[in-house]
Amino acid sequence: MVESVLGTGGMGRVLSAVSPTGRRVAVKVIREEYAADPRFQARFAREVEAARRVSGAYTASVIDAATEGPLLWMATLFVPGPSLADRVHEGGPLSESEVRLLAYELAEALRDIHRVGLVHRDLKPGNILLSDDGPRVIDFGIARAEGTDRLTHTDALVGTPAFMAPEQFLAQSETGPAADVFALGGVLTYALNGLGPFGGDSPYAIAWNVVHEDPAPVSGEGPLHELIGRCLSKDPAARPTPTQILDLLRETAIQPTAPASQQERGLLVQQEAVDPSSTSASTGPGHTAPGGAATDSVAQNTDTAAANPTGRATSGDGDRDEDSGGDAAVPGPVESEEPRVAGGRRRTRTRTAVIAGTLAASLALGLTIWQPWQPWHTGDGKESGKGVPGASGTAPPTPVAAVWKTNVSSGSGYCTSTEKVVLCESKKEAVAAYDVRTGRRLWGSTRTRDRSVMLAVSVARSLVVFSEGNNYVGPGEWNRQVLRAVDLTTGKERWNIRTIMGDSAAVSGTDLVVGGAFGLTGRDLGTGAEKWGRTEPGNDGSNPAIQAGVVMNLRLGGPTGRPQGVLERLDPATGAVRWRRDLPGRQVYWAWQSEKNSAGVEVRSDDMLKIKEFLRFDASGVQTARHKIDTGASVAGTPDLAVFGPTWKVMRDRTKGRLIATALIGGKPKWELAMPAADGDPFLDRKGRVYVRRAAGQVLCLDGISGRELWRSAPAQAGGSKEATVTGTKLTVSADGVVFAYTGLDFLAAFKPPDYKGTAL
Repeated sequence: MVESVLGTGGMGRVLSAVSPTGRRVAVKVIREEYAADPRFQARFAREVEAARRVSGAYTASVIDAATEGPLLWMATLFVPGPSLADRVHEGGPLSESEVRLLAYELAEALRDIHRVGLVHRDLKPGNILLSDDGPRVIDFGIARAEGTDRLTHTDALVGTPAFMAPEQFLAQSETGPAADVFALGGVLTYALNGLGPFGGDSPYAIAWNVVHEDPAPVSGEGPLHELIGRCLSKDPAARPTPTQILDLLRETAIQPTAPASQQERGLLVQQEAVDPSSTSASTGPGHTAPGGAATDSVAQNTDTAAANPTGRATSGDGDRDEDSGGDAAVPGPVESEEPRVAGGRRRTRTRTAVIAGTLAASLALGLTIWQPWQPWHTGDGKESGKGVPGASGTAPPTPVAAVWKTNVSSGSGYCTSTEKVVLCESKKEAVAAYDVRTGRRLWGSTRTRDRSVMLAVSVARSLVVFSEGNNYVGPGEWNRQVLRAVDLTTGKERWNIRTIMGDSAAVSGTDLVVGGAFGLTGRDLGTGAEKWGRTEPGNDGSNPAIQAGVVMNLRLGGPTGRPQGVLERLDPATGAVRWRRDLPGRQVYWAWQSEKNSAGVEVRSDDMLKIKEFLRFDASGVQTARHKIDTGASVAGTPDLAVFGPTWKVMRDRTKGRLIATALIGGKPKWELAMPAADGDPFLDRKGRVYVRRAAGQVLCLDGISGRELWRSAPAQAGGSKEATVTGTKLTVSADGVVFAYTGLDFLAAFKPPDYKGTAL
């Protein structure tokens, strides 16, 4: 008896039904136009035959089928659970212990498939259902007996490119069981990283990468990671067999934990149904960690100020009066929306499994046939490697496509934006400007020295300020360093001053405050003329910035003079100090935070690698928060990196290869995200959203409170030079939410979020 329609795909429908004996089944019914095609009939018969021949614990059993006549259908045991693609998309990458168990069970599934002489040939996250009692491999639509590799028609390759083995692209005479092992390595990479091992913006780019390039690194190390590497070997003979994989997992003590009894599972489901905050192994992005609902409020900050506390240029206009609450935000907080409450209570596993299971069942509808003249999609209607939010019961969100993509100078670095232009540094140009709406290059200002730093942008004065200097400066050669300003619209030089090179700056009205190792200078923004100066021979430098709407300066301590760092508020017109606060350490830096009405300060260890404390001060100098920071282990010689929300922090743990979010008070875990070493550093915008730029050029946007994925872009590595490792953030967010990100060494792209309500694009 048919209960409902579970889903509709390119080849037909999947229905929920109950057999005469009371078993719940999923019935795949083929569309009439395909059922009338003799070639399709033969292919469907092979699928049914293959599925019937496999009867292991980790495959879905065939109940009955009709492979001839006008109506083709196949009934399989209903599997109540999401696909692996759904699970990763909804809940984030799996923990290493979960992936170890998944590897063990999938190896058993492949062993059962290969024992009957079959090769699945399309093992991918969308074809793996996660039930309470283990995964199920589904969709044998393109499975073949060994030695019968090609379909009957020409120019059609079968499989999902991101998870196909090199030999499948090279049209070798036979695709054997080793191809499934290669796909297993890709599936495990996806489970750990949230992305497959090979990226690309087209089937051709992916195919090239599969055949010629090394797979994306998997964070961490150990037997599991070595196993994944062996599975992804280009040489089929070098890959282990499923039996060898099982032996290896046993030998290295990577064994599945004892499964919970049915009674224990029932108690867990009941507990979660009553208490949404109860612990679950699936905790990840999209779920709160043990302890409760994600109901923190997020105070919002300016686009680049929160993610740019070090004095780099931002897009403030520099025209608000300081005493009326508004120095220009260059860099620092400016006016923004009111705080909002984000997140919500997590869904229970019961609801997620049932609803997501219905969507996952529909994945078996279409055969995966990739032909060179067709757009690349899997048979389930999704791009390969992308999950759908199964728990919501809605259609999968479309990855955000780039509004535009443009070539930029190779080696481009820091960027910021105004309402009209995106401004980027590069190895050859001090700054280049690109049109916000189209990405068209407007102008570029060539470097006149070895290095340069973009310091400030004033929309009101229509200028960009940057400093330049040489790497080696001998006695009496300070005139080889300059402070320059160019027109924001044309790039033509407005003024050029010979002076010691600055590292950071703040704009307030017509005043420009520049800081560096030399100390501070106050200048006229329109002409560059010096108005006041203050040297700091007893410390390692000054870092002026707009914080809490006013000009503040962060002075590092030094071996001589003042041993401790100092936070002070300045009068930008005269340099007078309005108040000064001693800090509990010598090495002090602006923190990356989303609070707009406070100054965030990091106090670091003497070697500058570890964050020891995080402090907040308001505009009047009152300390509003102080938190000890436990950063745990860190990669030797690599500084800690963290972004701070109102009540939480998100820290990059390079040892574990993860982003880890914790509460500022008590350090309670909130969420984690797998983050391989090749990915870029996290970026925080004014609304408390955390962004990550993957090495494949993909941008992820996460809710900072819960870790829930808000949106992602498609992997956008196309043409030009690829980046093996992303240095820094490599993205910026405009005041109205547009994301500008590098999608390779020499491509810049603009992304408009799904909830975009701005006017820039």
